[in-house]
Amino acid sequence: AVIPIERLTTPQTQPETVVDLRTFAEKVPVTTGSGSYPVLLKNKGVMISVEELEKKPSSC
Repeated sequence: AVIPIERLTTPQTQPETVVDLRTFAEKVPVTTGSGSYPVLLKNKGVMISVEELEKKPSSC
């Protein structure tokens, strides 16, 4: 593990513009104060085999 030696507690520079990031977040209504929510969906992609790459190397 990497352990920092010095912790910066004061900002180095003040940002000149403020961007509202609420439009990029997904709001999910909940009924309890705790729980879990899956962040990633299961990947359904299939990797291309070496044989397919040798047949059509330009398609990748």
